[in-house]
Amino acid sequence: MDSNTSKNTFLYKFLKVDIANNNLGLKQILQEQLLQAICSYRQQNKIGNSWDSIIVSMPEKLILCNKNNQKILTSQGKKLSSNPDYLVYRCAIAFPLANFSNIKPLDIAQELVDFFPQSNLESLTELYIKILVKIVSPGWIDFEINHSSLGIWLKQLTPKLGFKHINIIPTHSRDENLHLIRENWSLFGINYYHARCYSLLKLAEREELIQLDNQNFQSLAWQISNPHPIIWFDSAQVFLLTYSEELNLLYSILLILDRLDDRVKNSVSLSHTEAKIWIDLGLNLSKAFEQFMISCRFCGEIKHLNTPLAIARVGLIALVQWCLSNLLREKLQINPIPLKEL
Repeated sequence: MDSNTSKNTFLYKFLKVDIANNNLGLKQILQEQLLQAICSYRQQNKIGNSWDSIIVSMPEKLILCNKNNQKILTSQGKKLSSNPDYLVYRCAIAFPLANFSNIKPLDIAQELVDFFPQSNLESLTELYIKILVKIVSPGWIDFEINHSSLGIWLKQLTPKLGFKHINIIPTHSRDENLHLIRENWSLFGINYYHARCYSLLKLAEREELIQLDNQNFQSLAWQISNPHPIIWFDSAQVFLLTYSEELNLLYSILLILDRLDDRVKNSVSLSHTEAKIWIDLGLNLSKAFEQFMISCRFCGEIKHLNTPLAIARVGLIALVQWCLSNLLREKLQINPIPLKEL
């Protein structure tokens, strides 16, 4: 840790959080920890309903960052960090709460962290992650998640991506704004990489790295039947995916899964603004995937020298395919271009 971070960090606390639930991403899990802490704080301090409007805005107050606390992505599509060592979610909830309470944000943040629920190790399943919580001046709450915890999250993720048939989207959309989306050239890249994932997964099957359980890909489902689950750690239990291109791709996937978990923003109808956000997320994932393909091979030498790493990289490709398929069909109500090997 650099001196600047040390100087501005006031509290450390380790959490062990069970992730054996229905959440796809990590943001919703952290929000639940925060809400439990806020509830306990309100009860002890006899605070009424004045905080309700702030609590509702929790999703906007919790942002995925890199180790330098720079936003990885906004709705305008900012670039990813170049070499993150760990994943950081930064929460700003203490600032609006402090305005209501006439207490310094730093004090509010520290009291909230003190109320974080303590996990009983006997009650935890094997699927739990360790989170380092930091209070950073002037009142940020940072959640640091290391590589090992990312691997555990991936291990529990694939069973949740269950089978779901995809209906063909009608030519005319239910939403009057979607004809504008179809004319957006940004969608070409998203469509292309969706099809490219299919091609790479078929290649991996021919290379006998994996077996696919759904050859036509006309479903939202986890496609790899063997090995299942995917192995994300080596024999020494070290997380396999540590290259910057692998981590940037992982974080781009996580941004989409976090938003899919966001119960406040997800609705049946899709506004033009919401559609643009999904397109930005798709473009961000596509760009990260492009860099991943350039730098991270799974055939040839890497297949023979480090087969577990090759398979883990194929697992990332399958996750990208799932995310892009969900984004296009479920969120934007658009049929992807016909799948063929590119």
